[in-house]
Amino acid sequence: MLIRKKEDIYQIKIDKQELNNFDIFDEEKIKELFKKIILKMKEKYPINGLLDINVYENKDYGLIVEIEKIYSFFEEIDMKIHFHIDAIFLRELNIEEIEKENIIYYYQEKYYGLYNKNIDSDIIYQSEEIIEKGMKLK
Repeated sequence: MLIRKKEDIYQIKIDKQELNNFDIFDEEKIKELFKKIILKMKEKYPINGLLDINVYENKDYGLIVEIEKIYSFFEEIDMKIHFHIDAIFLRELNIEEIEKENIIYYYQEKYYGLYNKNIDSDIIYQSEEIIEKGMKLK
């Protein structure tokens, strides 16, 4: 589990091997996972109040969880969780990589391919706009 803080948003990346037999539709498993995430976060960050959480699930990668603190005037933690099931993770391609890719999107003068775990690159997990407004080249 990798936790990063970017401005006021916490980003948690959980590899599919770490998830074991996690079922995104099992309420008890979800509670266990978020208890583990919150306890891990509290080791490093003061977190409380109302949290808006987006969970991006990808069968090949695992989960990316985005947590934004909305309201922090009380010590308890309350969560509003949104699930994005079967999210498509993309990565930005450079010119040399375009020929090797099977699926390519072109959006705002950039090329994107499906995220490949074997390549070290930033994951674009909020890919809806690229897929919907971009042009699929192949």
